[in-house]
Amino acid sequence: MDAGADVLDIGLSGTEELYWATTEFAACGGIEVTASHNPINYNGLKMLKAGSKRLDPASGLPAVRTWAEEKVFATPSTKGSRKDIASEAKSAYVTKLQSLGRNCFETAKGCGEFGKRCCGSNI
Repeated sequence: MDAGADVLDIGLSGTEELYWATTEFAACGGIEVTASHNPINYNGLKMLKAGSKRLDPASGLPAVRTWAEEKVFATPSTKGSRKDIASEAKSAYVTKLQSLGRNCFETAKGCGEFGKRCCGSNI
């Protein structure tokens, strides 16, 4: 936000929701902190371009690394904003999943509550 980016915050979510939301909300990109089951120094970032496209491993990721190491940041005329759309995003995502018909959830990695929300008592 300090660099002028407007942030749509979808809250705690899985990687599949990041891909869906980046396209659904017409974002110019998406980013997620991942590997929360590891110690903090082993966490990583998943980054997407518009349309939920991956950054090119040969050019996009090295460019991001260079910008971070050299502290190359935009100097915006105004600061960006943060909009909490977690409730709206979860509701729309559940509706999308339900529209697909039968769903299957692997609940060992913390999906249990989300699975219940999608399937109700049919889980």
